[in-house]
Amino acid sequence: MTGVVLTNNVAEMTVVVMALLAWQSADLHIHTDSKFILELVNGGLLAMEQDGWPDLPYSNWAVPVSLALLYKHLLFLLQRHNSGLTFSWVKGHSGVEQNKQADKLAKQGVEDPLYKIDVTSLHTPLGWVDDTLVLNHQSLVHLTYCVVWEEIPCPLRGGKFDTFCADWTNWMLVHFSTELDILKHFTTLWCLDVPISLKELLWKLASGSLPLGGHWYGTSDLGRTCRCGAKMSLHHIWVGCPRYILSPLRETLIGFLPTLCPGSYWTLDFDEWPSPFWYPLLSLKALEACLPLTRKQACALHDSQHVREQAIGPYLWFIWKNHMREMADPKFTFIPWRQVGSLEKALGIG
Repeated sequence: MTGVVLTNNVAEMTVVVMALLAWQSADLHIHTDSKFILELVNGGLLAMEQDGWPDLPYSNWAVPVSLALLYKHLLFLLQRHNSGLTFSWVKGHSGVEQNKQADKLAKQGVEDPLYKIDVTSLHTPLGWVDDTLVLNHQSLVHLTYCVVWEEIPCPLRGGKFDTFCADWTNWMLVHFSTELDILKHFTTLWCLDVPISLKELLWKLASGSLPLGGHWYGTSDLGRTCRCGAKMSLHHIWVGCPRYILSPLRETLIGFLPTLCPGSYWTLDFDEWPSPFWYPLLSLKALEACLPLTRKQACALHDSQHVREQAIGPYLWFIWKNHMREMADPKFTFIPWRQVGSLEKALGIG
């Protein structure tokens, strides 16, 4: 095996790949003592595909070859196999003759340099495997690595983001009469002074992974429907749930924002931000440059941009967190006016 670090799991996967390549149209019954392989073929690969092939290891940083290539190709071969295919588990080192022979051949393959397979030569045709990245179970480091080494296109150019990109552009044009390039501004999400958990939440919204990511959304109905019966969405949580009125919390934020602009009380009015009113966070600077400001006002807004982000971000996350707690804890009820003090503490007021 070349191109990746050889481990027992890699070797076991490689054997299955070679078997599927050799007998593409034959009834195939594979016996294995590897529970790792059985977990992969019994839903593990599909789960990894759903989660965007998360954090699979690399051989090294100089030659970026990911095990994802092998996992994806194995899923492709399993889906393409056009005859009977069965996997059975046998206990290792238990005297089964064929298993003993397989162990012998595996050891021979490790010791003999003639037995090689280059993982980078595995070609998975388009359309068989979804390799679009998501953030549900992945670190930002891994996503950045994949983009830097151009193993994937910019995620925003993938189909998962098409609806979001169109909605964002149209919303900005309607509400601010400003045409902005979302591909330029959405990347500033990672530079915003907002909670990192909120950044991941907004990424999930843009990629269509809401409301609660793969773990919650995929295993229960808890995150799909609000207690009021409405379909869950950030619009519903931040603006429209009839179970509570957010005015006390909203007024707290709006009253706090002008104090963050020394020399000017002008700030982009939140009342101009109908849902989804987090959109302007990505382009505050560009939007405020279009306002008829004096030089003093422009300087005040520029100097205070980060602290205003630090106020808006925790405000949004505070509401989301309390709403989700209400969803998960039957004993807790989110009553906004009782939470004003907690929000003030989160914003650092007082």
